[in-house]
Amino acid sequence: MTVRNEPQGEATLAERVRRYWDARAQSFGELRLEELEGAHAALWLEQIARGLDFSGPLDVFDAGTGAGFFPVLLGRLGHRVTGVDISEQMIEKAAQVTARFGVEADLFVGDAAWDVSNRFMVVPPSGFQNMVKIYYTQKRS
Repeated sequence: MTVRNEPQGEATLAERVRRYWDARAQSFGELRLEELEGAHAALWLEQIARGLDFSGPLDVFDAGTGAGFFPVLLGRLGHRVTGVDISEQMIEKAAQVTARFGVEADLFVGDAAWDVSNRFMVVPPSGFQNMVKIYYTQKRS
């Protein structure tokens, strides 16, 4: 078995990811606002509806919540969303975005894998009924 440790002085992967998203929070937040105010929101809801039962309020966990796109989208439908992101800047942006749309969400800075399993966050007594994490890429010209 080979154990590879990062050299001292170099940032861990989690720290590099945090720095990357902290630096992008402003522009990423602006992009998400454009999407929430445009046709993208309806397209996302259509796709999500294929996998979620929208007959009543759900407790949804959004791992890597970013600028709050899914808390707004699902919160508008009455769902309770808990979002966690490793980037403090992203959580601050998510708080601004959710407030702008009048949506309440529980937002936490942290590592979703560790924080949820160790009950750092407040988890509903019944647990989460759904988890949302969708990544997509755009083709570059």
